[in-house]
Amino acid sequence: MPELELTPRFRRQWSRLPPEAQVAVARALAKLGQGTGRRKALARFAGLFELRVTDDLRLTWSWGVAGRVVVRSVGRHDVTLKRP
Repeated sequence: MPELELTPRFRRQWSRLPPEAQVAVARALAKLGQGTGRRKALARFAGLFELRVTDDLRLTWSWGVAGRVVVRSVGRHDVTLKRP
């Protein structure tokens, strides 16, 4: 099971989400930590991946050192994937 590293940017974005979205993100982070969930590589950004939280909410992440997962950002689909 990979260890999750939450960036300051992710923490700031997560704190601004409504409570029900924060719960959904927490569930998605648990799945990511277990190695499951709907994950997909970002075609425009090599080495970056997205995880689908809800229909319109995405989380971006990459692999860090020693197999750690670096959670980079979270937000609405279009906005987050333009600048992951």
